[in-house]
Amino acid sequence: NTDIEVEHLRSYTLRSFIRNEFTRSAGFAELATQLGESTRSLRHGFANVYPSFVASTILSIILLFLLSSYLMGWAASWYLGIGAGIYFILNIRFLNYLEQVRGLFAMMVMVPILFLDHLVCFLGSVVGVVKGLLTRS
Repeated sequence: NTDIEVEHLRSYTLRSFIRNEFTRSAGFAELATQLGESTRSLRHGFANVYPSFVASTILSIILLFLLSSYLMGWAASWYLGIGAGIYFILNIRFLNYLEQVRGLFAMMVMVPILFLDHLVCFLGSVVGVVKGLLTRS
């Protein structure tokens, strides 16, 4: 039910947040792989993980590569701009929600944390897929 809103009343440190997101994404990816749902989850999501979040995790690694390439002079800035634009489009619903509930400043502060979350979830997902493939065989 998408009308239900939940606020988790748990306090996080940056370290516990990263550990939680890594473990959560590894578990989802492992389960999706074991159930043969990995490809389907990229298109339709899996459990409470939406396709835009999955795409954002993949795009976060591409953006990191593009930023590194730009800083080293290997890529034009417009590649990075296009990637960042796509990233914001994929996350606009969450950012709009955050702005409405917490305000513009909170939304702006959340962008780097959201990006970090996507990077961590990408790494956790890679670990989860590998574990899922190993236990599936």
